[in-house]
Amino acid sequence: MLRSGPAPEQAPAPEAGGPKKFEDVVALLDQHRLVGLQSDVERYVQIMEFAPGRIVFAPGNGAPADLAAKLGRTLKD
Repeated sequence: MLRSGPAPEQAPAPEAGGPKKFEDVVALLDQHRLVGLQSDVERYVQIMEFAPGRIVFAPGNGAPADLAAKLGRTLKD
């Protein structure tokens, strides 16, 4: 069966000492008070694959076009 919808996107996650699971990413956004990005991640991100250094997700309908880029930039900083 084919699924319609946006193509999966990838955002890099830091490797050493970085989040070990996706919930850690959300907690990190909360800790740094990145409310807008945290809200977008919780609302629009459907995790397809997570490993330290790699996040692959399917963006939900209405997701910001630059969500993967914003998340990747934030996790690198």
